Amino acid sequence: MINKYDILGCIDFCVNSYAISMLVLQRPNSNYTYIPKTDHKFIVIDFYEASQIEYKVRYLSEKVTVSLGDKVPVPILDHDSVYLVDPDWSDAEIATQHPGLSTAARKAFTSLRSRLALRPVDTLHDEIGYNVADLLKQPVRSHYWLSRLSALVRSAFDGGSPPAELLEAFESARLLWIERFASKSSLKMILSAFQIPNLHMDERVAADILARRFEDIVVSKGIHTPQNEIIHIISMFKEGLIAQIEEISIDQFDYWKRKEAIVSLTELQVENLFRRFKFFDADMRGMDSSPGKWSSAELRKYLAYFRAIDADNYNLNSSTSQFISLYEAQKLATIDILSYSNDWYSAMIGDGSIEFIDKLLHFIDGKDEVEHGKILIHWPNVISSVKKEYEKLTILARIVNPAIRNHDDDEVAINGINYSLLEELLRSAHNVEKQYLRLSRRS
Repeated sequence: MINKYDILGCIDFCVNSYAISMLVLQRPNSNYTYIPKTDHKFIVIDFYEASQIEYKVRYLSEKVTVSLGDKVPVPILDHDSVYLVDPDWSDAEIATQHPGLSTAARKAFTSLRSRLALRPVDTLHDEIGYNVADLLKQPVRSHYWLSRLSALVRSAFDGGSPPAELLEAFESARLLWIERFASKSSLKMILSAFQIPNLHMDERVAADILARRFEDIVVSKGIHTPQNEIIHIISMFKEGLIAQIEEISIDQFDYWKRKEAIVSLTELQVENLFRRFKFFDADMRGMDSSPGKWSSAELRKYLAYFRAIDADNYNLNSSTSQFISLYEAQKLATIDILSYSNDWYSAMIGDGSIEFIDKLLHFIDGKDEVEHGKILIHWPNVISSVKKEYEKLTILARIVNPAIRNHDDDEVAINGINYSLLEELLRSAHNVEKQYLRLSRRS
């Protein structure tokens, strides 16, 4: 089942005067109809499928959605009209919002509301306890199950301070669900279980549960762990997942075994990454000197993985060291292309050497050409490409050097780079288009 339904209408009990009715709901994109089960404060705590409704249904044109845990409007039929009344409106507010509703109908509703509110708190909490017990008979991995538990918690607290045994029942139900489904459910569902209003979740306990869940995923998927999981690991565990595993391990052997499972899988998967290319040398792992075959987006994904698993530690050196040759190749090429300001200036005014232009186009894998010394290059694109190649270098630097792995790109400084030239190129990039057009006209 789902936890949100649209109001279809209400039941017409075919009385002559007025009647406090019952909502009829419809599942979106379906013909199935449902009836909401509410508590004494009109909070929805469950939905029942209504396969047959013996009475006539009065359909409503208003588009209203009802969710578990919400207070639902109460339909009142008064002769030929249907009025939806907010259960929290005062008598005066009802009269203002629905002036066509008769005084007798209005007073009947406020009287019903008052009688429900006077029900003994003990009785209400007992009923909620029965519902929790029913919920525990079949815990399932669904938003609906969690929403029902959350709705019962809200109902209990709206009825007054719940007794200790009811609070314990709530906590037991939540813990049972988490223990059974934490590794199988989406992170969104796990967090919703943690964040049920009025139920306390110890931060340490939550961190341990999430660490075990993330560990299960990483041991299964390794570097192919979904990015949304990686992002949450980074935000939750600043020292990395391996450091968190050390904290929750029962002893050093347990920690070593769990860490080794991640380290070994990661190393094997990284080796397979480099085997994609014929440049892989079995005796010199990762000796792939062709950084052009790697995109910045792909490298950034692996950087995020290393950050999530090991932060600025050295447990994954067997994997990250395979990127060293790639980093060195990218570094040499970037230093070479950003070494001489004069070459850039000459090229951009149409007087550059064929050698430099060829080197530049090879560096950025450019498609432009040089014909008889005449530059046929779109310089804004060239500068943008150089910027992207420098970005690739900073990503590789952070992969191979754990000390700067958690730094931002602009905090990385690489020895040998002509930063004055790089900054000047980036700063003037927006003016290059005009300069290029002016030079083109002259030629």
